[in-house]
Amino acid sequence: MGRESISGGAHLSSCGRCSGRKRGGRRSNPPCKGERRENLRCCNRRGNQHFVGNPTRSGHKRKNWLGGNALGYGQGIEFNLIQDVYAAQILFHSGVPLIWVPCLNVASLLSASEAELRTNLLGTTEIGDYLAKSVLNTFQDPSSEMTRMYLNRSSGLLGNCDEEEEYLQNFSTEFVAWSRIIWDIATIAFLKNPNWTPSRLLPAPVLKSDFRWEMLADKRQCIRVVTHCYRDMIFGDLFHTLSK
Repeated sequence: MGRESISGGAHLSSCGRCSGRKRGGRRSNPPCKGERRENLRCCNRRGNQHFVGNPTRSGHKRKNWLGGNALGYGQGIEFNLIQDVYAAQILFHSGVPLIWVPCLNVASLLSASEAELRTNLLGTTEIGDYLAKSVLNTFQDPSSEMTRMYLNRSSGLLGNCDEEEEYLQNFSTEFVAWSRIIWDIATIAFLKNPNWTPSRLLPAPVLKSDFRWEMLADKRQCIRVVTHCYRDMIFGDLFHTLSK
């Protein structure tokens, strides 16, 4: 999927030229397909490195997105991304200032155990009690966790496990130590304290229609990619804040 393959419906509005307006008023007709393609290129050329290099600067708007899997997985199959693949393709292609928080092996590190929730949230404050119970109520059926494990091999971990299914079925799982990944706090953690979410500037990848990541030879805009989450610091701050 290159520039040509997503240009058909993606008319962006990051500058006067790309907004579909002419000086002095609104244009009455939508831009033609070829013009939309050029608009995308124009948006990509407009520099945002001053922002992504220093994302805590005030006065700059940016997109902080949690979704997909880290590039090392080879593919991006994940709940948020597969809800609208085309939108994700446009996001990575648009040139908007973007902070990307991948899911597996980054946001997935933010797992809270049953014991932690009971000790640090349950019975502390009204909101802390509500959130703790909301998560604890999901700790019901061990078989659901086992099903999640099996399904993950054919979705998020696709291409990253080559053991034969017939072989794996010889092994059973009887016990579960409950925990739950609190995905969405990864984006808040980045904004609150970037020390907790190390990141680096990388050229925006291309998301193919089969969910694979591809890095193009031609230069693309840089985005900031979170590479790790310091789980203990993030949950320490969360528990302290919610229990006050």
